[in-house]
Amino acid sequence: MAARVAVPTLALLAGYLTSTTLLSLLGVPALPTALLTAALLLGVFALVVGWWEQRPAVELGRSGAGRELVGGLALGAALCAVTVGILALLGVYHVDGLNPLGVLWPAVASAVLAGVFEELLTRGVLFRVLERAQGTWVALAVSAAVFGALHLVNPGATVTGAAAIAVEAGLLLGLAYVATGRLWLPIGLHIAWNATTVGVFGSPASGVPFDGLLQGRLTGPSLLSGAGFGVDGSIVTVLACLGVAALLLRSARRNGRIVARNGSPTAPRP
Repeated sequence: MAARVAVPTLALLAGYLTSTTLLSLLGVPALPTALLTAALLLGVFALVVGWWEQRPAVELGRSGAGRELVGGLALGAALCAVTVGILALLGVYHVDGLNPLGVLWPAVASAVLAGVFEELLTRGVLFRVLERAQGTWVALAVSAAVFGALHLVNPGATVTGAAAIAVEAGLLLGLAYVATGRLWLPIGLHIAWNATTVGVFGSPASGVPFDGLLQGRLTGPSLLSGAGFGVDGSIVTVLACLGVAALLLRSARRNGRIVARNGSPTAPRP
């Protein structure tokens, strides 16, 4: 099991570092760099799975890929807008002005890189291998904890914020993968959430400051504002994401996609 995680992880890391470094040295702008690197990483994942596991990468299957990716983008943007809207109604989120359109592109580039790279690593590799060995519930718990812990390295990160990320995003994105059996929905969700939170509303991305189209500002108790972690650290975000995660869990159960610890799928529920 360790080898099944380590080999594709190292290949993805090598692809990410090589691509971003080379394209940066060539002076390629951030957004094209992100798109080219994302395409490379998807190819690396498919090749490594085909070589190392001797099977096609069904997690990146083409059937329904466009629908799931667009659906994830729409759901992620809508979920973010609703969450920030609630924070605004509570007097926590404020807009002080507008920034030029150009500030959006670095945020989108960062979101594309994070959405593809982190989903391939966390859901495509770690979650998938754990689910096969230990079942869905163990895979959800471990991958969510690892996903939250990875965000502790961000500037401005806090233990509370990382725990929020583990619960809201770790479970939501894990169940998005379980519900479809493919990575397109969680990739779309991840990209859209980050791009909207940062690029539109100007909130820090898990503690990393960015300029957005709106000059957003969060005030009030850290439980609501997320402190320096941004919208990602708010209890409102946790509750909103858990609500969507519950719907995805219901879909997964109905379609018999929950895997028991013995590796067999559970029976579909009516």
